[in-house]
Amino acid sequence: MAIISRTMACLRIIGDDLIPADITGKLGCEPTHQMIKGEPFSWNANGNPRIARSGMWWLEAKEREPGDLDSQVSRSNS
Repeated sequence: MAIISRTMACLRIIGDDLIPADITGKLGCEPTHQMIKGEPFSWNANGNPRIARSGMWWLEAKEREPGDLDSQVSRSNS
């Protein structure tokens, strides 16, 4: 079996009616990023807000080197 040198993992849940707090409660962990449709989530270079076109809950695992995808999937926010 080949040795995996590096792994990255993330889980994204996206939907127009998505409420990030509901996903947080159901999964029992805080997201790395979250957005609510129609609300600003960042600002562009001109200082204008960027508005979310959909709701999103996003959990990102830290990159592992050497790769260990099983560990990344089993440990939230790691």
